[in-house]
Amino acid sequence: MSGRDYRTLMMMISDNTATDMIVDLLRKENINETMRRLRLRKTTIMICREILFALARLGDIPPEERTIEIFNERIQRRTYQGLRKINTEWGNVSTPRDLTLLLEKIYKGEVSSRSSCDEIIALMKRCQTGANRIWKYLPRREVEVAHKTGSVRHVVNYVGIVFPKEKEPYILCCFTKGLSTNSEGEEVIAKVSKIVYEHFTT
Repeated sequence: MSGRDYRTLMMMISDNTATDMIVDLLRKENINETMRRLRLRKTTIMICREILFALARLGDIPPEERTIEIFNERIQRRTYQGLRKINTEWGNVSTPRDLTLLLEKIYKGEVSSRSSCDEIIALMKRCQTGANRIWKYLPRREVEVAHKTGSVRHVVNYVGIVFPKEKEPYILCCFTKGLSTNSEGEEVIAKVSKIVYEHFTT
């Protein structure tokens, strides 16, 4: 597979393995330096499998041995309730303010060339995850959304650029945590999205 293929899987279906392949290719140090350059001061990237192994209390396994087979084998010995809570010090963290700024820079063509930024937006419009979030209460025929989801236990996030028909686009970033179920966070995001859409279109 090409880098373009991994990038597409990462954005369209939030594939964690594809994401790790991209981070390995670009190196997380370079990505985090780019975040600083773009003034995203509270955004830090790390490898997805590092987070999954930390959540499952499998940090004792050497990094070179952290395979899906080992993960599945070891996780079967533990209950889901035995997983650790998210620790923001692990990385892969951001804030709504940082990601609003990033999406604004992408929309304005400021993170790369205009054509590259347009390509990013086009790819985000193909995202297949999060149907019950920003989209749930919006009129599908009247709006396009370039978006990306993020989820882990008790955390549901969503960021996107919303393009209402014949109206100016706007950016929406919603982060939720401390949830009883992830569907609870999705419903909150969907209701917020409806309110914001009606504000900008009526």
